[in-house]
Amino acid sequence: MVHYSLYYYQEQARAEVVRLILAYSGAEWSNRFANDWPAEKPLTPFNQIPVLTETDDDGSVLTLAQTRAIERYLARKYGLLGSTPKESALIESIQESYVDLYAQFRAYRRAPADQKEQVLRTFKDTQLAKFIENHKKFIKIHGKAGHFYIGDKVSLADLHALQAIQGINAYLPGLLTEEMFPELFAVYRKVLEVSERVREYVESPDRVPAWH
Repeated sequence: MVHYSLYYYQEQARAEVVRLILAYSGAEWSNRFANDWPAEKPLTPFNQIPVLTETDDDGSVLTLAQTRAIERYLARKYGLLGSTPKESALIESIQESYVDLYAQFRAYRRAPADQKEQVLRTFKDTQLAKFIENHKKFIKIHGKAGHFYIGDKVSLADLHALQAIQGINAYLPGLLTEEMFPELFAVYRKVLEVSERVREYVESPDRVPAWH
């Protein structure tokens, strides 16, 4: 059986959607946490983490860096990247939109204390509001009964939705609410309903914290 090792910090952040895919897949995997990053950094492909190591039954090893490349590789392998090239493209467009949202949220987290209030206001009233408006339209056009982003089964896009709700609200509770975006919460609940593996993973006491 193939085994995966995911190398990252002991937090969710950039690696958590990868972990959600691995949980969904039922594959054998483990975390490997960075202990001495300055010393370990030169040993990675691009001096960044996360890095995924895949060891196959025959002993062959794939070392893969870059978050979105890892997500797409695993999503394609485990049926989370749609059933057609068009669906794959749409799912990847949602992935990229979430990457933009995370970057905007990261700007708030890293803002100096005297600027945090203003940066948060901009994020909530402008960036997050526009994100919600656009994604509501997308789900209405491409989702089936509002349960998934694309079609009628779980995809990479839906796992990003789950992590956005949990990750953002773990840092600032109430920032992303069901009242603001009921369609997204419908996706969130549907993923947990149909995937016992994902549900067990997110409820596990061993899950790493969202943020340090």
